Amino acid sequence: MIEAFTSLSSQSSKKQLNSILLEETQVTYLVGKLGEIDHIKEDFLLSTNDSDGSTREFILRLQEHLLSLSYEFKVGWMRRTDDALPPLITKEFDSAQMRILRAQRVVSTLLKNSTLTRDDALDVLRGYPLKDLRLAHDNLLASNNDLNLLSQDLEREIRRTELNYEILLIITVIIASCVAMLSSYLVYKRKIVKPLESIFSITSAVPILNTAGDTSEGLADLQVVEKELQSSDNGVLEIRMLRQMVSGLLNRLVLSCMALNDLSMTDPLCQIGNRRSLDIYGAKAWKQAVRTVSPIAILMVDVDHFKQFNDVYGHTTGDQVLVSIASCIAKALRRPLDDCFRYGGEEFLILMYDVSAENFDHFCHELRASVENLLIENVGAETGRITISCGGCYVFNPCSLSLDDAIQRADQELYRSKKQGRNQVSIYSLERPWFVKPPNNSINI
Repeated sequence: MIEAFTSLSSQSSKKQLNSILLEETQVTYLVGKLGEIDHIKEDFLLSTNDSDGSTREFILRLQEHLLSLSYEFKVGWMRRTDDALPPLITKEFDSAQMRILRAQRVVSTLLKNSTLTRDDALDVLRGYPLKDLRLAHDNLLASNNDLNLLSQDLEREIRRTELNYEILLIITVIIASCVAMLSSYLVYKRKIVKPLESIFSITSAVPILNTAGDTSEGLADLQVVEKELQSSDNGVLEIRMLRQMVSGLLNRLVLSCMALNDLSMTDPLCQIGNRRSLDIYGAKAWKQAVRTVSPIAILMVDVDHFKQFNDVYGHTTGDQVLVSIASCIAKALRRPLDDCFRYGGEEFLILMYDVSAENFDHFCHELRASVENLLIENVGAETGRITISCGGCYVFNPCSLSLDDAIQRADQELYRSKKQGRNQVSIYSLERPWFVKPPNNSINI
């Protein structure tokens, strides 16, 4: 009754304070985890061992830390609503999360190289997005200070409304806690401890399946253990041993699932994001753009005359061309929150967050020229070399359009570029469209 009476007068403030305290704890933990990345870097830079093994050990250590940090975002921030937080703090948190996701993909891609040198590791540390993690660390630290100030203000407000009921509430909580502890002890001993002791010896016999070979024998043993576990009602081992064993199994399962998820989000040929990665990252970036009313742009890229190229030079050479173009696109993306994906076949999709119309237009032309300057021979094209056609969609206010609609608009502009002769850029804006032909860089409005 006391709790109900006091909560009526401060329910809104309590709800907001609880949300802020939860996020303050999460941000403090994430700031510490981001700070540990600097220690990992310092250990590597101060090390005198230049062997490939030392470099790979450093990259593996960095990958493990980024996986752990990305997992904290998923189980912490993403599972709670953020309506009670200021939009600026929310934006900084989302930005840090996307930087970490991109850094995780860059490190995972680097590990696939057969040989790793110290220079490779230094290039990764000096470039985006790893270098930009320091900015994410500072922004989260500033957000943590803001959350601390907000929590202090709310605590003072709540204390003014609950001062007359504090002592009585504490006494009531103590009495209720004692009763609950006593009841819990009796129930715990009778209904939990003994049954769990009885299943430890059975679960310790669970076989480990070898997925590389025949698993039928292992599955049969697992079914036997399952039946024995269901029929057993006694045991002699301590519950602590069972908890440790289950914890170890769950830890291995989590790491395996995270590694599998990373593989499922990367295109195996071009080593950039695939369609699944686009669905996850694109939806997240679009949601943030809607929340902060930030402009966002989509660019569809298609290789001109690629079918004829494969017919003449072979699919193996065609795959090498796709890898070269993907590398060219990745190098052109200099901002940490922009990303590229293989959309399908010879098509690529680029997503640029919080970009101006002028910068987007300049990027599109620069990318088209960069691919043409690769000077890859293609006898089936008019220019005699590999070129690309680009179709873009620039959205000033993402609240008025969905991600799928923006992709469809960009695809229509790509078709327009191909229809008008290929090797050019066509961009559409919700307020004004413009179509650009590369030979004279003219703009038609």
